[in-house]
Amino acid sequence: MKTSLHILKGMLFLGIILQLTCCKKTNWDENFREKEKSPFGTYIVYNEADKLFKEQEIVYLKENFYDYIYDANDNATDQLFNYICIKSNASKLTEDGVNTLLSEVWEGNNAFLALNYFSDELREQLGFKTNNLDKEVFGVENLKALKGEFYLENASFENQPYTFDRNIRRNYVVTYNENTTIVLGTTKIDGEKVPNFIKVYHGKGAIYLHTNPIIFTNYYLLKDKEKYVENIFSYLPENTVYWDSQIKSSKYADDSDKDNTSIFKFFLQHKTLTWFLYVSFGVFCYLCCSMRAENNAQFPLSIP
Repeated sequence: MKTSLHILKGMLFLGIILQLTCCKKTNWDENFREKEKSPFGTYIVYNEADKLFKEQEIVYLKENFYDYIYDANDNATDQLFNYICIKSNASKLTEDGVNTLLSEVWEGNNAFLALNYFSDELREQLGFKTNNLDKEVFGVENLKALKGEFYLENASFENQPYTFDRNIRRNYVVTYNENTTIVLGTTKIDGEKVPNFIKVYHGKGAIYLHTNPIIFTNYYLLKDKEKYVENIFSYLPENTVYWDSQIKSSKYADDSDKDNTSIFKFFLQHKTLTWFLYVSFGVFCYLCCSMRAENNAQFPLSIP
């Protein structure tokens, strides 16, 4: 698939230049939102999907993927699809959602996931592990210092390096099932090439996993990195595209085991936030004890 993003690039380039030069402060958050024209939104790739996937129907999901498949079961067809999700994490794809996606892939469909964090369900069922050496790096300046060099291993891409100048976490695939997985792309870390783009065969279909979703954002598509994105998407078959912007939680999926514990899991994944949680809990206990002692002093318990 050979296409170009130059048309929308020209329009957005002026818009982003105006954002950078006007008084309004530029939003450097990695939001991955399809309506965001800020550097790390995905406005360009979202709106250029019809040019990336020529002569392919594109369905922009406005509801949760699990709900879409659930509602579509009565009108099921034999039409195959490519599911695409580009986010920091696919948090709205619940365990039921992951199982449904894998079931659909098993029947011959394909999925492309570009994420910083993959769910336990996905990693366990597909048999791969990842490692993010920069998972505790935060803040605009610290992220800005993270650079990277990527390669596509297919000989037709001439194994040329694609260099990226900021916000490139050293996130890569550590282990995978060699019987079902092939490495399509690598990143260079400490002089060694390690996988960051793999294809996992699953039944009649396959799942494509990329560990650096940041390269699909406006910032890099405006810095002449669109060829890398085009080459990555060229691996997908010419099926209908289900583009999931992860805008809604599921109405149907059973998510009871992920309710209030998820926020604590997030805190415990980061050392600084873990200490904040401990200190906050300690302060809360201290205040409760102080209030109880004060109440006891005002209303002493009478002993008959």
